[in-house]
Amino acid sequence: MPSAPEACTAPRSCEARLPEGDCVIRLAPIQVDETLSSWLLRSAVAARCEPLTLTGVIWPGWRAWTVDLDRGLSDARLDALHRACGVDAERIRACEMRDLLRPLGASLSHAEPVWPWLAARGMRNRRNAGGQPFCPECLASDVRPYLRRAWRAAWNVGCLNHGCELLEHCCKCLAVHQPFRDTPRPVSLTSCWNCQFDHRSAIASRLDPWAAEMQARADTVLKCGTGALGSLEVATPAWFGVLQHCVRLKQPKELMVNGNPPVPIGPGLRFELLSVRERHLRLGRVASQLAQMTSQDVSCLLAGPQHPRSGEKRRSPTFRPNSGARPAGLVRQEWARLLRRMHRAYL
Repeated sequence: MPSAPEACTAPRSCEARLPEGDCVIRLAPIQVDETLSSWLLRSAVAARCEPLTLTGVIWPGWRAWTVDLDRGLSDARLDALHRACGVDAERIRACEMRDLLRPLGASLSHAEPVWPWLAARGMRNRRNAGGQPFCPECLASDVRPYLRRAWRAAWNVGCLNHGCELLEHCCKCLAVHQPFRDTPRPVSLTSCWNCQFDHRSAIASRLDPWAAEMQARADTVLKCGTGALGSLEVATPAWFGVLQHCVRLKQPKELMVNGNPPVPIGPGLRFELLSVRERHLRLGRVASQLAQMTSQDVSCLLAGPQHPRSGEKRRSPTFRPNSGARPAGLVRQEWARLLRRMHRAYL
């Protein structure tokens, strides 16, 4: 049985001030491949204070938890964190998603609302439209549970060690996983913010073999700097560019995976905005397509994929009251969008 989740039980009104000098805050040790937000939250729990209190001491006047900290810090805020805790700045940079995604050659500006290949949280204040992906078996096996950077990469839809799909919601109440949400309950990385269900006891679906193969290939290409497409060997940015084009192609309205109910693919949504299960379905389909590509097909994609013109307006289908009932697929798509806005998972 998993042990009780570590939680912060200190009063929410506790205050602290950062005195002059260096290394005045003792933070928890950084784990392998840990995200920046996970490290700060675990440090707050270890210090028995609220996450807002900890970040308020480090960065006075900045509401750190209203932005996606995992993207990365500015040089000034990184220097403030380094001076506050004494941890090497390069070690802190290694916790940022910018460090992981930089080899892809994409624009990683904080002015961009969505970064390529970074699963978007859809943040509004301290509430997220999208959940924080996690592997329940990894959390259960951790001595001190923490969140991995790999789980935020959009192409990572499952845990290759345990062969299961990543979860991003509570299996009991379907609320999306938001460990950083401001609630009156204790803060915990392993419990549901809404019903306190222990995510470590959740049972995830099995990972589709095609999706697992594509995920492993993407990890290898990111690590090695080159990847094979057909008989061609291309650089990492070009390889991910072809993959990005393929996952954005028109998909079937309804797909199934491992016998689960059909999941609608939201039209017009970027790959990074889709749920884990929707990305899981797309990667499995794209993997089978890439396996059948010829060198000529790859060369055409590398020459320049055909995308819709940016200035062209898309016509959305209009509903006429006298046209009869709406198609079932359209209703399910709109229902999935509504649940995302309500911070609930679609099953």
